[in-house]
Amino acid sequence: MNFAQKLSLKIFLTGIAVLTIALIIVYINSYKNTLTNELEHAQLVVDEISVSIDQNIIEKVKTTEAIALAPGIITALDRSNTHYSSLSKPLRFEEIESQNERWKATEDHNDSFILEYTDNPVSRFLKSLQKNIKGEYGEIFLTNKYGALVASTAKLTTLAHANKYWWKGAYNDGAGAVFFDDRGYDESVGGYVLGVVIPVKKGDEIIGILKVNLNILGALSDLISYVHNDKMLKSHEEHSGVIKLIRSGGLIVLDKGVEPLSERIPVELDERLKAGNKASFIFKQEGKGFIVVMSEIGFTSDIEGFQFGGDFESIDHKKGNCGESWIIVNFLPMSNVVGPLNYTVARLFLIGILLSFVLAIVALIIGKRTAKPIKDLMRQTEQIAKGDFDSRVYIKRKDELGLLAVSFNKMVLNLKDTTTSVDNLNAEIKERKRAEQSLKENEKRLRELNATKDKFFSIIAHDLKSPFNSLIGFTDILLKDYNSYDDEGRKLVIESLNASSKNTYLLLENLLTWSCSQTGSIEFLQEEITIKTIIDEIILLCQPAAENKSIGLIDKTEGDLSVCADKNMLQTVLRNLITNAIKFTEKNGTIIISASKSKKQGFIEISVSDTGIGIPKQIIDELFLIDKNVSTLGTEKEEGTGLGLILCKEFVEKQGGEIWIESEVGQGSQFIFILPEA
Repeated sequence: MNFAQKLSLKIFLTGIAVLTIALIIVYINSYKNTLTNELEHAQLVVDEISVSIDQNIIEKVKTTEAIALAPGIITALDRSNTHYSSLSKPLRFEEIESQNERWKATEDHNDSFILEYTDNPVSRFLKSLQKNIKGEYGEIFLTNKYGALVASTAKLTTLAHANKYWWKGAYNDGAGAVFFDDRGYDESVGGYVLGVVIPVKKGDEIIGILKVNLNILGALSDLISYVHNDKMLKSHEEHSGVIKLIRSGGLIVLDKGVEPLSERIPVELDERLKAGNKASFIFKQEGKGFIVVMSEIGFTSDIEGFQFGGDFESIDHKKGNCGESWIIVNFLPMSNVVGPLNYTVARLFLIGILLSFVLAIVALIIGKRTAKPIKDLMRQTEQIAKGDFDSRVYIKRKDELGLLAVSFNKMVLNLKDTTTSVDNLNAEIKERKRAEQSLKENEKRLRELNATKDKFFSIIAHDLKSPFNSLIGFTDILLKDYNSYDDEGRKLVIESLNASSKNTYLLLENLLTWSCSQTGSIEFLQEEITIKTIIDEIILLCQPAAENKSIGLIDKTEGDLSVCADKNMLQTVLRNLITNAIKFTEKNGTIIISASKSKKQGFIEISVSDTGIGIPKQIIDELFLIDKNVSTLGTEKEEGTGLGLILCKEFVEKQGGEIWIESEVGQGSQFIFILPEA
């Protein structure tokens, strides 16, 4: 990096550092002010929503109280109370219970007994209220001062109500009170219901109880949405939070897209409410920050003259209120609060970077003009460093740089006279090192080839010696004592000659195949091969040898498995492994050939297991090595060629597979290899 660039970079970085520190200070102060303002604003929103809901419900109470004063309702109550008052207390209780049982047992809503209560002047008046204010009212019904039903808009679950918590709450031991029945999910209505229960008075005496079930959520949702949006418009904000209506016990009553009372508020908020703490706070959930502000709705919080509550599980509704108040909660995402601030700071930061960049460019231009003579000197120095001693520096200045140029040119003349060509010398050294390295690599390769050749010839000499000795021995017997043997003896000698000849041929075939694989003259094909077909072919080929020793060949191949490999290679591997297993398995033994999906993804595992003599653990790892003479690992009766397993390893690995052995002496052996699945 040159002088001009360094100067430009320093100015740019200094500007960025100053800008960053200033913006951090501004951001911290702005963040605090913004957070305070948003908390106040969010609290204002929930407080106004809470007051609006409170006023809305109180208006509905007043409406219900006005309904209760209707002359028809008073007349009907007087008539009902007069009838029941004429009875003694036991008879009155007995009659109400009898009618209640008959009511519950009658399923036909058009039964004359049911219609006495659902189709009388009062019930028709109540139904007209439902119709005129569509969607607001659920059930509306009237009981006398003894809790017996007088009129209803529909068939209720029971006729007797004096034992119910809401009736007792409104009756209030004769003092009377407005009782809000937070019913939760009402099965009879099929929605969330808030019951408004009003004591009907005549003078100071309670003569009946009027209950109006309100389908409350739609109205509350509209009210929350209206107040919320209105407040947001008034504050000229472009962002808002999520308003929820909850119970102080933690269940969510109203939230967009959520079934009432099906979900709970976050644990942290739930714990604060249980501790009686309703102050605003900031909390994080799933990596996101929220400002949470709350406001309790007045009519739900023990105001004189009002009672609020319910029963968690009653006959016709679920998840009722058990002494919990209603709270409006605003979840305002921190991203919404600090978003505009972040945007402003980001713009300021971008402007600052642009200004710093402009200053850096100006510094770069000035630095380049100042550093031009130095760059010329550096350029000529590079030429001289490359060996161009004819290069000269031309700076026509009378200051220190001009004097430096003159001194530099004198130094170049001296270097040209006293030095030799460094490039030629370096080239010669490099060439000698390359030649020396090449000689070392060739020498190492030659030693490896010679070692392999010696081991190869040692195996050939050792393995050919035994079968040829057998051939010579048996031919000597025939030449010297042919006439002394009977036909059976001659046949035995000839069979031995035949076996030795086959063994010699197999050895030569394996040697030739191994040699071809080392020189690369064998071309391996990649084709899809059905394993079951190959195993059947090899078992058929090896069956005579197995039958001679009464050995059972069992195929346990799983399904229709295929591998991607060279067919001849796979046949050679399986033939070698099964032939070896037959050799080293005693008479009446068993050999199992199986194929299945490998634990290694994308491979098929093939194994050949026998009940033979087993292999010592110390030599298992040597069976696949060319430099180990393992041809004499057989029994006294059986000998191997030594190259069969080496060929198996060579072929399997060149097809992208692996081969290994699991064995214990006297417990048999299992040769396992895997190949890529087709």
